[in-house]
Amino acid sequence: FVPVLLLLSKEQAKLAIKVLLISFTAYALFSLLIHVGLVSIPGSTSDNPSGILRYSISTQYMVITSFSALFIFLYKAEKSTKLFYLGMSIVSVYALSVNYSRTSQLSFLLTALIFTAIFLKNKQSLKLYVISFIIIGVSIITFSQNDKIMQKFNNVIPEIEKAYNIEVYEGNFGVRLYFNKIGLEIIKNNFFFGMGPVDNRNELIKREAEDKHYKERIIKHFHSEHMEILTAYGFIGYSLIFSAIVLLLYKLRDDKLYFNIGLSVYLTLFFVSFANKTLALKPLNYVYIIFFVLLSIIAYNNEQKKSLTEGVK
Repeated sequence: FVPVLLLLSKEQAKLAIKVLLISFTAYALFSLLIHVGLVSIPGSTSDNPSGILRYSISTQYMVITSFSALFIFLYKAEKSTKLFYLGMSIVSVYALSVNYSRTSQLSFLLTALIFTAIFLKNKQSLKLYVISFIIIGVSIITFSQNDKIMQKFNNVIPEIEKAYNIEVYEGNFGVRLYFNKIGLEIIKNNFFFGMGPVDNRNELIKREAEDKHYKERIIKHFHSEHMEILTAYGFIGYSLIFSAIVLLLYKLRDDKLYFNIGLSVYLTLFFVSFANKTLALKPLNYVYIIFFVLLSIIAYNNEQKKSLTEGVK
């Protein structure tokens, strides 16, 4: 469907982004209905209201909407719709707080810190400082109310100590340490081009099976998209993906709203990718591709308009 998206005009691309955000908010509401017990879905509970998507997917939608809808509220929304977008942002933050996924929650907080630093550096209005600090403070308090999530955070230190002291890798964080350890060993010998997108996973499976220090089930992914890409395609492949996103954001730099939306989308991807599947996970990878195409249409049209304006001058 990417060729179809490329036929959209700039205004249609903007509308498509809003449609995506509304659909993500609808899922956040669906998750909250499960949380309060009004909807029952097999495999989901009040403590883990993931619904029909795994929480590693839906929580990234929530992070994206939390920031993107807030920026529309701040920059572009008509008075009649401002509260609508603010509500979308609040609903998404709250849904994020009641779902499992410390990775997405950390991504949210780190992204908020990045925006706060940008606002300070660029001497933005006091309103944006205050909003940034309120978001960070309220989010930390809200996330900390989820006992299941806090327990997962509390398990991190013992898992690190066990990996460091006796080289036993177990638990959610412990296995991620192990995957990164194996990934670094692979990269050391395949720095520029990687091993290929099949051989890297076969090597991971082989080492898991042969290593007596690895106590968990055999997993076929590095649970880090950064490590997955580096081991598969090497530094060159990773650089191509990274530079494409940086170039897109650079082209959007003069359009505050869509620059900030693009930055929030890809900061989310960057931070979450350290400990989760992202570009290897359907339909999440489609979402990041769709955003890339829609933002590219906006950036291209901005460049065309800028060239015409400079030509007239």
